[in-house]
Amino acid sequence: MDNDVAHKGIVEKIEGPHVFVRIVQKPACESCAAKNSCSVHKDKTLLVDVITDRQFEKGEAVVLRSTPHMEKKAVLWAYILPLLIIILSLFVTINLSGKELLGVVISLSSITLYYVILYFFRNKIHRKFTFKIEHIE
Repeated sequence: MDNDVAHKGIVEKIEGPHVFVRIVQKPACESCAAKNSCSVHKDKTLLVDVITDRQFEKGEAVVLRSTPHMEKKAVLWAYILPLLIIILSLFVTINLSGKELLGVVISLSSITLYYVILYFFRNKIHRKFTFKIEHIE
């Protein structure tokens, strides 16, 4: 548990075993003197669906925990694989056909197909990316 990544959040709604928690992700530049003039300094709000058999109340402050391994997998699926698909499909198409426009169309089609496949497997993916939810003491 010491290696777990913790996010504080507020319970937004409860639907059976599903507890929806709103977390605010803050950038790692809280202590930076230039944060007010920087365009990177923006809070990001996420609504996370957690399946649990524990009881929570709407508006309750909670902690969501995930493992570093799970977060690395999420970065892989969300950022690294799409980037590789775009670069590889563009490179291969341009080298085989010699047409840049065709390479762009194939790259965009490939990334669209990737996200469509992710959408259809979202329930299976949801089971692999699970958070533990805890009451704040």
